[in-house]
Amino acid sequence: MQPKTAATSRGPHAATVKRAAAAQPKKAGAARAPHPAQVVQRMKLTSSAESTGKGWNKNTLLDNLEATLGKDWVAYVTKGLEAIVVYEGPGLYDSTQRVVFIDARQTESEATQQLVMELSNHQNRGLLAELDSAAQKLTREDYIEKVERVEFAGVTNVIRTYDAAVQLELGWAKGGCVYGKMRGLSFEKYYTHVSQEHRERYGKRYDNLTKKK
Repeated sequence: MQPKTAATSRGPHAATVKRAAAAQPKKAGAARAPHPAQVVQRMKLTSSAESTGKGWNKNTLLDNLEATLGKDWVAYVTKGLEAIVVYEGPGLYDSTQRVVFIDARQTESEATQQLVMELSNHQNRGLLAELDSAAQKLTREDYIEKVERVEFAGVTNVIRTYDAAVQLELGWAKGGCVYGKMRGLSFEKYYTHVSQEHRERYGKRYDNLTKKK
C-alpha cells in the first residue's frame, strides 16, 4: 500500500512549477531502483521526457492533474519540490531532499494517483518534520501511528482527485481508484488495513531517529 485533503489554496501560476527538475533514466525503460540519493545526484544529467515503457512519463502525470484540478492547484502543491523521479521502486517522498519517487511499473492511472499521494506528503512535510523532531519523546508505535495519520490525508486526497476525474470523464481515471476500498473509512478503520510492512518502514525510520550516538 502506498498510503504513504486535497489542498484547496491557490498558489502561483503553473509556470513556476519545477517540472524540468525531474529525473528519468537515459536508456529505454526505467532504471533498476537506484538509491534515492544516487538519483538526485544525477538529476541534472537525465531527461524528463522519456517514456517509462508504459506510455507515460512525469509530464503526463502532471498534465493529468492539471486537467483534473487546474494549473494553479498543481503549481501550489509542487511549490518547493525539487524533483519528481520515475524509477522502478516503491512510491515515496524524501522530505529531506524534497523529492517524490514514482514507480515506473504502474499504469498511467495508478501512477497519477501515486503522485497525488506523494504530493500530499510533500504538502505535509512540516508535520512530518515535527514528528521526526519529537521522535525521542514518542514510543515507536505512537510515532508510526502519527505518521500514518499524515498519510491518511493523502489517501483521502487520492479518492477525491480520482472521483473528480471520473466526473470530468478524463481518460486517466480508469481501472478504479487504488484506495477505493478505503472510501468513507475513519482513520481507525483505515489503520487496520495498513500492512505491517508499510508500518515497519516508519518503524525503521523511528529506530534511526532515536538511535543513540
